[in-house]
Amino acid sequence: GSANIAIATTAIDGSKISSGTVPVARLPAASTSAAGTVQLNNTLTSTSNTQALTAAQGKVLNDQAFGVGQAWLDMTASRALNTVYTNTTGKSIAISVVENGIDGYMELTIAGFIIAKTRNFNAGAANDQNTVFGIVPPMATYKVTAKTLNYSYIKWWELR
Repeated sequence: GSANIAIATTAIDGSKISSGTVPVARLPAASTSAAGTVQLNNTLTSTSNTQALTAAQGKVLNDQAFGVGQAWLDMTASRALNTVYTNTTGKSIAISVVENGIDGYMELTIAGFIIAKTRNFNAGAANDQNTVFGIVPPMATYKVTAKTLNYSYIKWWELR
């Protein structure tokens, strides 16, 4: 015959297709609740729930992740109090500065904002230990200001 026929496709085993093209309209789109075909998306700005992140963008996220591939480094020899530094690492860093002093305090300023401030409560007493800690975003400036009359040591650590 020459008439068109309709064949139900619900029982077709797709794994047996060895050649030809299945029209996209016949393939269901994926969603958060159903399996289906997925379009790749190579951006970090999409909010789609039917597109998948590419491996390249996954690597970008991993490279930017705080703490991944970073280690605590003793920066004491290469840092100075009351000096402005810029985080040029491309990811957020953590900073921790400890001082042992008398009659004073420290401030940690990040991007122009005082993030942490300590104060020696035992005026005139030796061995008052103070610590400031903060997270510095990429390209932000940071400075530890010491207003201590006398200190015996400073330890400066950065998670970079």
